Amino acid sequence: MTKPGYIPLSEDAAKIDRLVKKQRFRNTEAFIDRAVKILLAWELDPESSLNIIQGYPLTAEQKTLVNKIWKPQEYERVFGEPEAGAHATLREGLGETVTYLKGLKLHGPENPIEYDSYPMLFRFYSRFAPVKIAMAVLAEMLYKGNAESVELEALRDRAFEVASALAADIVEYEKSKGIKRTRKVSTGLPKAAGDDPDVMVAVKRRFKDHYVGRIRKDRRTKERHFEGAPAALGLARAAEEDGAYRVYLTEEGRKFCMMENPILSGEYSRALSGEESAFITGMIRRLPLEGRLFDVALEAVKGHTEGPVTELLDERFRETIVSYQREHPEEAKRHNINLESHTVEESAKMVEGWRVATMGRLSELGLISWEIDSQGKSVFAPRGAPAV
Repeated sequence: MTKPGYIPLSEDAAKIDRLVKKQRFRNTEAFIDRAVKILLAWELDPESSLNIIQGYPLTAEQKTLVNKIWKPQEYERVFGEPEAGAHATLREGLGETVTYLKGLKLHGPENPIEYDSYPMLFRFYSRFAPVKIAMAVLAEMLYKGNAESVELEALRDRAFEVASALAADIVEYEKSKGIKRTRKVSTGLPKAAGDDPDVMVAVKRRFKDHYVGRIRKDRRTKERHFEGAPAALGLARAAEEDGAYRVYLTEEGRKFCMMENPILSGEYSRALSGEESAFITGMIRRLPLEGRLFDVALEAVKGHTEGPVTELLDERFRETIVSYQREHPEEAKRHNINLESHTVEESAKMVEGWRVATMGRLSELGLISWEIDSQGKSVFAPRGAPAV
């Protein structure tokens, strides 16, 4: 594939330069990158183009125009700051929510929008505490609405508000205790964006897409898929009803929501309870390739006795992924899991991304110990053994 060597016309370059100087974009490349994304969406998947445009902060002139089209609350939903203390009512109603879930009859949607069967967890689903929070919000909304499903956009908004409020509390706790990076519970939760609206929008989209879920249309097959960590783990399903996307609990999702969680109980030293960790580990093993990577990682850490194990992990991960793609060529092709079709540098980067995500998850689940040595390298050991 040949990369386009695009050079803007001089008058266009001058306009882009003015926008860069006004700090609307970091540089010319950032402007071109955004322009390409918007136009590609418009040409290839028009339904998603508005979402992409909404995903960037507006100027005063743009806001004036948009307010003629959007309702004021819609603008605030996309660009506003999260509400402080949004987790208080969630905590207060946990008992009533669990009682409601016990008696809830789960019928599920008649025509669900299925998960795309990706055989491992997407590398940006780096932790499970954010998934627990999103699922707790789903349960809360079901209880308060006396319903079996909730609207996806409302769930995304509420989950982000609650997760942001919890993140602020947890980060303050971690700072006060001097907790190291390898022990932080706040990893994966929305971080404060300060005064940068671009960062705020990115933080919102990342959390909502990865830890709550979104509907994606496959550009090749034109089929719609419900993606995100809850969908990948089999905790939630989605469907389109009366022109809106709605989210349903699965039986596994109900079980997970009913389990007690340290964070939701106000304890910030742990992300998950032992029961939750065991449950998630079991759900992960249902994903054919992710389950293999978990076993490979645990075995490598168990058998490694000296120094960082990252090189060995990358080697084992690569062997496992290549073996999977040879056993399941059609699935591997459909999901672009094909290390042998990439350059050495590209495939190494892919393996590294999967390894980093997997080891972070194993650490959060309490299956391994993780430390960072004096050279800044990650060192892992079986849980209960010192990280050498």
